[in-house]
Amino acid sequence: MLTTKRCMKLFPWLIWILTGITLYISIVWLLFFFIRQEQTKAKLPDPLPFVTIAVPAWNEGHHIEKTLRSLNSVNYPKNKYQVFVVNDGSKDDTANIVRAYLKKHKLKNFKLIDKKKNAGKAQALNSALRQAKGEYFSCLDADTTITRGSLKRIIGRFDKNVGAVISAMNVRNPHGLWGRMQQIEYVFTNFFRALMMHIGTLATTHGGLSTFNKRIIKKVGGFSEAGLTEDFEIGLRLRANGYQLAIAQDAFTMTAVPTSFKQLWHQRIRWYRGFLINHYNYRHMFFNKEFGLLGSFQMPLNLVGIPLAVFAIGLVVYQLFVSSVQFITRLFTVEGYINELFIKIPTIQEVLLSQNLKIMVPVTVGIFIWVIGLILSHKETAQKLKISPSLILYLLIYPFMVGLHWIAAIFKELLKREKVWK
Repeated sequence: MLTTKRCMKLFPWLIWILTGITLYISIVWLLFFFIRQEQTKAKLPDPLPFVTIAVPAWNEGHHIEKTLRSLNSVNYPKNKYQVFVVNDGSKDDTANIVRAYLKKHKLKNFKLIDKKKNAGKAQALNSALRQAKGEYFSCLDADTTITRGSLKRIIGRFDKNVGAVISAMNVRNPHGLWGRMQQIEYVFTNFFRALMMHIGTLATTHGGLSTFNKRIIKKVGGFSEAGLTEDFEIGLRLRANGYQLAIAQDAFTMTAVPTSFKQLWHQRIRWYRGFLINHYNYRHMFFNKEFGLLGSFQMPLNLVGIPLAVFAIGLVVYQLFVSSVQFITRLFTVEGYINELFIKIPTIQEVLLSQNLKIMVPVTVGIFIWVIGLILSHKETAQKLKISPSLILYLLIYPFMVGLHWIAAIFKELLKREKVWK
């Protein structure tokens, strides 16, 4: 029988095992990085195809005009694209702002679809898809703007085997602690999505300008209205039907991210619950040779990352518990401990000797791997990596935040809590 004392002894060794797994996976990704091929220049079809862009909007009055301005100024012939803004039962002035903008600029290729009842993002996209005239169908969140050349760069990445092409998303509002940390995260994410594309394991789209071959997306049934993350689900469905996904690394979009703990919490819980649901729904792809590295490597790896994140929380709690017990014990048993604690400055040797190396070495290795990833991701995406308080906090705090998000997502999914679009 495992007693509490035995569990405490096993805990550091478990950390070593998980660190070994993390180190092995990191080396595999580094090998993928060094053997990858550079993305070739986009080849635009002649003539340019017609594109339909759908913008689902729910209470986006403070963002929607910026999005419309970016769509109106995109470097693409006006007679070659149309925009559907789908107001999904907003309670604010989203619809009025859209109407006023379209009237002011006399935009004949823009249309407002005004739905009085909120039905969810997937249904909003499907309503636009049914009216779409384009050969390609793009999805753009109402809080996201696109750069002028992004649409052409995305269209140039399509071939007969590609079902969807996504943009490289960046943070538009890197304000406050949470905004700045997400800015670092998004650079990291773009880097890994590019790596996944090169090895054939990219299986997700997003709301920041994902473009689909309309014939293919209609063939596979459009967007799922049942789940929380229709963008991830449609990516997996395309892969399950034999189509590839690509990222246009030079097609940049700028999205507004949550800048408060509460906003970020709700967003990530929704994302992670959707992640769990979609992996369960597409479990037939796991270890299935038909799907190559996606089934044999990427999808199993996705789930391995969850216990690693949760374990990071356990590590923090464990360390805090041990440190608290030691402090309280010494406080009541060692005479003059408080005075010695605040007056005497320990030497480096004393600090090192006081650490539990069974825990500190794996933690140090983990941080080192993370730093290497950050350096490579910023270099590959031509972003400048600045040593700042937000970077340090990202390395020290963000992994544990991810662990908390996963714990909450698993808990809510097990209890079948209501799923909402936030």
